[in-house]
Amino acid sequence: MKKLIILLILALSFSISFANPPSKVDLSLNKEKTNLNIISTHHVSNPKKHFIYKVEIRVNDKLVETLNNKEQTNANEEINDYPISNLKKGDVIKVTSYCNMFGNKSVKMTVE
Repeated sequence: MKKLIILLILALSFSISFANPPSKVDLSLNKEKTNLNIISTHHVSNPKKHFIYKVEIRVNDKLVETLNNKEQTNANEEINDYPISNLKKGDVIKVTSYCNMFGNKSVKMTVE
């Protein structure tokens, strides 16, 4: 029984060691403030199996959209564009990108 538990712990540790959360999330708005560009940096070897599966967009702490992905744009990043409207100066946009294996990364941006 002890050997089985040790093997399970080792297997879990081994699988987590290959999983990594997004390392960076960059946000930008177009000039008209009608489109939010989200680039989640997430280096992976196989973007079809290890990817950013979900991106949550909040404005002033209110969830406005959840984007779901079935694979990552490429081996280095996930790129999402989201049409957004009615933003005012001072609004706070918070985006959280989630890895399908382990972890997440959040970033905030204040509309100018």
